[in-house]
Amino acid sequence: MPLIEVVEKGQLDPCGALRALLSSERAHEAGCIVCFVGVVRGRSKTGEPVESIILKGDEGALRDFLLGLASDLAGEPGVIDVYIGHTLGSLSVGDVITTVAVLAFDRASGFRAARKAIDAIKAGAPMELIELRGTSS
Repeated sequence: MPLIEVVEKGQLDPCGALRALLSSERAHEAGCIVCFVGVVRGRSKTGEPVESIILKGDEGALRDFLLGLASDLAGEPGVIDVYIGHTLGSLSVGDVITTVAVLAFDRASGFRAARKAIDAIKAGAPMELIELRGTSS
């Protein structure tokens, strides 16, 4: 059963995702856990300094989106279980935004599912990203 969390700043624990998957009923079948941890970077895609970001969205809608995504991924060949956690609200550089962890039979299946999850979140998660630019010296 996929595990989903939508939390506020400081509450998303990537190690907790690993522990949860390792305690899964089917963990003994796995050959790996592939984990992606996305953090707030200090530069925008255009190279400008970023002090912080705000992720706005409806928690229920985001939870539904992530649950649907995780359920789809859990049905992929080679995937045993999936964890997806995402943060909403104000975040500073270095804070954890998202964690995707995939319990899989093999690394190819795990990496493929993790990549699909991140790409789907970036393309379609029901939230808005606001970057707060740094001040010039």
